[in-house]
Amino acid sequence: MDIFPKFIVEGNNLIICKCTYHRQLVTNEEEVKGGGWFQFDRDTSTFTLSDDSHQYGKASIEDIKKC
Repeated sequence: MDIFPKFIVEGNNLIICKCTYHRQLVTNEEEVKGGGWFQFDRDTSTFTLSDDSHQYGKASIEDIKKC
């Protein structure tokens, strides 16, 4: 199975991991507000969050800011 750089917003937490499915990151499905993909630039120590989760939809910028 392939693994991919994915994230979810669950409650006020940003959970980032390489996995196959977004649901593998979830501890409480009722609190998931959305998800997507991430990239990490080692030179600048910067995360870029983009796209959406097929299972949970797109995380809003407001929800990401709360994390």
